[in-house]
Amino acid sequence: REAFDRASGGVLFVDEAHALVESDKDAFGREALDTLVKLLEDRRGDVVVVLAGYSAEMAALFRRNPGLASRFPHVFDFEAYTAAELGAIA
Repeated sequence: REAFDRASGGVLFVDEAHALVESDKDAFGREALDTLVKLLEDRRGDVVVVLAGYSAEMAALFRRNPGLASRFPHVFDFEAYTAAELGAIA
C-alpha cells in the first residue's frame, strides 16, 4: 500500500512481479496481491501500474488471482534480443 501511495499521480513499476506470490501457501504474498487488486479498483486512474516478469511465471501469477486479467488487459511480450540486436535498436 505504501508503494502505491508513493506512486500516486504517476507510475508504479513492479519488476519480477511473479515473485509477489511464491506459492499457493504464501499468505503474505497473496495478501499483497489482493491489496494491489483492491487499490487498482478503488483508485482507478490515480496510478499506472506496470507488472513485469517472465512470461510463464506471470501467467502463473494471473492464474492465482483471476481479478488481475481485468485490471491488466494489455500484455506486452518482449523478445530476448542479442547484444547486436540491442545495438541496432539503439
